[in-house]
Amino acid sequence: MENYANVVKFMAKLARDAEKIINKNKVYKIMDKGARDVVTDLDLMIERHCIDEINKHYPNASIVSEEYNSDQAISNTCFTIDPIDGTKNFSHGLPFWGIQLSYFENGDTVASVIYLPEFKIFIESAKGMGTLVNGEKAEFLKTDLEHSMWLIDGNEPRHLLWDALFKTSQGVRSLGTSVASYAFLLAGKVNAVVNKKAYPWDVFPGYFACQNAGLYCTILNNGIQIATTSQELLDFAKSKLDVPIVYENTKIAMLMKNNESKN
Repeated sequence: MENYANVVKFMAKLARDAEKIINKNKVYKIMDKGARDVVTDLDLMIERHCIDEINKHYPNASIVSEEYNSDQAISNTCFTIDPIDGTKNFSHGLPFWGIQLSYFENGDTVASVIYLPEFKIFIESAKGMGTLVNGEKAEFLKTDLEHSMWLIDGNEPRHLLWDALFKTSQGVRSLGTSVASYAFLLAGKVNAVVNKKAYPWDVFPGYFACQNAGLYCTILNNGIQIATTSQELLDFAKSKLDVPIVYENTKIAMLMKNNESKN
């Protein structure tokens, strides 16, 4: 079995570097990026730094990243970079944002790092290594539906699941960022995450870490991603969400589904 400790260490350094870049640049620009979306010059600086470091240390790897390489496809050996996931939260001074990276070999996710600087939650995951939260093995307490807490992002899952959860669980929240949702699940703060994200840099770092930690995970044919701490919660979510939805990017949905089936 391959040892991915070195690539995890490398990505962990990039995540720490990102935090340093943010701390050194307290004044930053916020720019419009499409409809109702923004990007900051910190996103661009962090991503450029990560790209340069990957090109230096892994010259044969391709890169799929949010700002500079968003149109690239996942290749056999590849990194994904999300320099600041939750930029809208970040630009409004909300703490729900983070840095996330993943690494692919032969088209499969084999390692990832996600970091929430505001909450000091640092997650490292690799095939054969498991998932570590702040250096400790990720552990979860299973709970029943009535006592569960959920995080949901995406219009379709909110529409299909929100009301049902308010009637059957302890609560449901929406943070507006997949990195924080997956990190809180892995850190044992919540019991389930449901996402409707379209891009690999949004999904694979946290989703892989959840799979690799032994959580109950699936990506439905309509592109909705689910990760929970028990089969009961997974089954409940699937019963409400496994319905036909026109997915805005079929190629990404198929990539996610194929990647899940290989892990």
